[in-house]
Amino acid sequence: MYTPIEMDFKVKCTGCKKDITADNKYTCKDCSIVTYCSESCSQKHWDQHQIGCVLIWEFPSLSIGEFIELKRDDLGLLRKALKTTGLLETLKGEGPFTVFAPTNVAVSHAQSILKDATTQEIKKILLHHVHKGILNADSIIGSGQWQMIDGQNVAYSVDERRRITLNYHIHVVQKQLIFRNGVVHIIDGVLIPSEMIPSIEK
Repeated sequence: MYTPIEMDFKVKCTGCKKDITADNKYTCKDCSIVTYCSESCSQKHWDQHQIGCVLIWEFPSLSIGEFIELKRDDLGLLRKALKTTGLLETLKGEGPFTVFAPTNVAVSHAQSILKDATTQEIKKILLHHVHKGILNADSIIGSGQWQMIDGQNVAYSVDERRRITLNYHIHVVQKQLIFRNGVVHIIDGVLIPSEMIPSIEK
């Protein structure tokens, strides 16, 4: 869970993409996740729900770096690492960036690799979570690879329910947080560049 953040943000209807407010929010009764602006809209766009729609969060006044800097409890370890390496300020820059942000649980599970890593190695790992450009969840199809800022590739695949998997075992658990300089997807694992695993584990 994470601490609710009080800020300027928008949530868009999964179906018609109109802004959702507290007064017109309708959550799908079947999955309790997909959100529409009305029950009629959810019925009209049911075919989209069947393939796994994306709930779009927009934070038009914030940069990615500013968002991570705020107190969202489940990204605390990522925030600490970005501050230590100086990359938090980079993510406040112009972009555009796509950031795959690992949760605290994900970072904790990778401690066997991360605990002995140098600051430069941590920085390279963090850059392996950033793509230069926008990767919108609703436009990702099939499978392939993306080149990250560190120069290495991350493999991706999308199943029939629009669930995104990275490097064959890491899952996107929250899609499409949109900011003025890019987009963030929350993931349940840490992306380690393949070339770094042997050097860190020695």
